[in-house]
Amino acid sequence: MNTLAPDTTPIRLLIVDSDTQWLEYIAPTLQQAGFEVLTAITGAQALRVLKRATPELLLLNIFLSDTDGVEICGQLRQIQLTIRPVVVLLAEENQDYALLAGFEAGADDFVRKDMKVKLLIYKLQALVNLCFHKRKEVKQPLVCADFSLDEESYTLTREGQQYLLTKKECELLAFLLSAPNHLFSREEIAVQIWGGVSAAKSRTIDVHIGKLRDKLGQERIKTVKGVGYRLVKNEA
Repeated sequence: MNTLAPDTTPIRLLIVDSDTQWLEYIAPTLQQAGFEVLTAITGAQALRVLKRATPELLLLNIFLSDTDGVEICGQLRQIQLTIRPVVVLLAEENQDYALLAGFEAGADDFVRKDMKVKLLIYKLQALVNLCFHKRKEVKQPLVCADFSLDEESYTLTREGQQYLLTKKECELLAFLLSAPNHLFSREEIAVQIWGGVSAAKSRTIDVHIGKLRDKLGQERIKTVKGVGYRLVKNEA
């Protein structure tokens, strides 16, 4: 049964998995659900298809025969694409650490490979809405004094030099940029970027702030000891 609206242009979905038997099963199933399905069995093949066909959704196995999904996520930020696909990692049991690395590299969501097909279809269907949102509302780079941040490509540009950020670095910098000179508490940052206050008590925030300072200049992000951080609009 076709789950996409009949007047909607099919969403192009690239499935990357070295398990050819599973591909042969899932590809026609998702095609029947209304997706335009492309497949690849290696990371190298996936990158070629991405450049040629520009899919809007990427269902990517964490482990492939020639590379891994985390590496592919990283390479996605380094190639020029007219559309950045929504990246959904395909995981099996006991791969939580790999999933965390994938999110750091830019993945948007994940599904378990043993998920029931109907649930998988509904999950991808929900992400279709995100695809259309991304089509219609392309974010303009955030600009602050001598640097700009492109949230679509995770690229920081400062004094003519470009730096590729991880997803969390990009989200953190965008959050600080939402109110230059405003002091954000560690708890606010933890909830906004990591989804809970537990990160406020760890070194996670400090590590990411340190990486941003390496690119922006050490004095650009001020620390208020015991409270939090603020981004100064102009260098000291």
